[in-house]
Amino acid sequence: MHSNKSFPKYILASYPRSANHWIRYIIEFLSKQPTLGEGNNNRDRKDPPIFKRFGLEDHYNITEPIAIKRHIIRRSDDRSSQMIFVIRDYREVIYRHIDKPFSICRLIEIEKNIRMYRSLIKHYEDWPSRKLLVSYEDLINRPKELIQQIAHFIEKTNGLHDLLENLDEHQSTCINMYDEYTGSKTKGKSTNFHSKQYGKGWKRYLDFRLKRDYENLFQSQDDNEN
Repeated sequence: MHSNKSFPKYILASYPRSANHWIRYIIEFLSKQPTLGEGNNNRDRKDPPIFKRFGLEDHYNITEPIAIKRHIIRRSDDRSSQMIFVIRDYREVIYRHIDKPFSICRLIEIEKNIRMYRSLIKHYEDWPSRKLLVSYEDLINRPKELIQQIAHFIEKTNGLHDLLENLDEHQSTCINMYDEYTGSKTKGKSTNFHSKQYGKGWKRYLDFRLKRDYENLFQSQDDNEN
């Protein structure tokens, strides 16, 4: 689907386990266009468009992809593309990838995840084109408002009423995909599931390394809106 001559209009950036598939579902449902996965030699097999996974390729009115998923922003990514950045509490997503007691011997692994998380924030802050910040927590707690923001950002509102009126059904469909492909322990219902399970060592260290960047991101967003 994807050609080097044509980069998708939107980049969907997020640290893993930040409702990336749910956002892709929303975008594909509203636009009736496919989204691309993170990218590798077998991208379409390993991380295909969402409705293609369901065997519903006739959903697409346009085969050209509208968005591409990114966990790491690349030099080759088109800076004229518009960015949707989905941010989730660092305590939740980073611990989701560690899931073990704090240990000095594991700091190399944790630092790798921290650099990845901070890099995404930095790329969003410096992104030269139009961009939208989406909070995972807001997406869970007030989904209709956030979905409307996404719809207006991508300028695809024709299917918005249907999506919002049948939101539970659409969420259930997407969650079933998680069960089959990647596994979701929270099933999209909790915003503080993983962080309850780790000890004070990890919490202190993650707060020390990331709390300021995380909070400043939202402070900057509030300042821009005002």
